[in-house]
Amino acid sequence: VEDLRTVTLADSGHLDLRIVPIRLAQELEELAELMAPNLASDGFHLTLDLDDIVVEADATRVRQAVLALMSNARRHATRGAITISLKRDGETAVLAVADQGPGIDADFAGCVFDPFVRGDPGRAKETGGNGLGLSVVRAIMEAHGGSIRYRTAPGGGALFEMGFRAPPFPHTC
Repeated sequence: VEDLRTVTLADSGHLDLRIVPIRLAQELEELAELMAPNLASDGFHLTLDLDDIVVEADATRVRQAVLALMSNARRHATRGAITISLKRDGETAVLAVADQGPGIDADFAGCVFDPFVRGDPGRAKETGGNGLGLSVVRAIMEAHGGSIRYRTAPGGGALFEMGFRAPPFPHTC
């Protein structure tokens, strides 16, 4: 219900955000520390490759988006590494979450961020989920004035990249 509410509020331009300067790497390190034991029990390990970048964002909503991506990886990816990276590309901070195989079928990739779309409806009971996770991520990123995209990771698997505007100069929080 909360996922549906988030998507609906974002689509209507009413998603409440608390935008402040945040050290994104610090937020991701804290989240990784909390998630690592649960992921390890399912056969995953987290790899972090984070540059220290400050962005104007709602830390709670960013965590929500990253958790949704990690949850998808946990349900659908091959056991192994989940890599979270944060790099600067000009005036954009790119937060990426990648997993190891099998990735998303090319026929499905174009609608992966649409609400209630599931990659394999026949596996609904097996994998859980409601088909809203990636649409929540899209909604959060659009509410931030940012972007989200999917592509196949270099070694196979899924790679989701979230783009945030980042100041062209370093500043402290």
